[in-house]
Amino acid sequence: MPAIKRLFLVLFLLVSCSPMGGCPESDFKLEPDSRLPKWFSLPPGYTRSDVTVELGLFTELYDQKGLVTIDNAVLIMYDRKRRIFTKVTGQNCWHPIMEKKRSPHGGYITDSTPDYTYLIVNGILEVLEFPSGLPTFRISDDSVLKKAAIEATHCDKGEYRSPNKGDQKKRVI
Repeated sequence: MPAIKRLFLVLFLLVSCSPMGGCPESDFKLEPDSRLPKWFSLPPGYTRSDVTVELGLFTELYDQKGLVTIDNAVLIMYDRKRRIFTKVTGQNCWHPIMEKKRSPHGGYITDSTPDYTYLIVNGILEVLEFPSGLPTFRISDDSVLKKAAIEATHCDKGEYRSPNKGDQKKRVI
């Protein structure tokens, strides 16, 4: 590969991948009839219909032990004029129920929707539900799904382990 092409490739990767969050993977909007995640609260004078929430997922960066060292999800709450009210980051993992939806060839069976992940922001866990083929998500209040996510010890996108002797990070209900 000529040197100029390699240089452009390196520059492209540097511009598109954040050292704090990895490379952009997917973007979703919270469905308007879904409740807000627990880590967001409405500003005074605003209703749920006055705000939108967007979720950006990123490929992850790993340390030498293969453990996730950065957050892989960014959530932003905007008003109707796209002014940012709140921006949070967290760790997003496939929900344990998704193990039942694994294809024998890898990945997930495409017609077994919805898909579920769980997201932890500042120690607060929420279960996210993704309908088929849509760039949207909902907050799930299913108690069985929440319990399974709280009890999960493995994250499909890395272990939830602190650097301190493998202790589990605390999960808040």
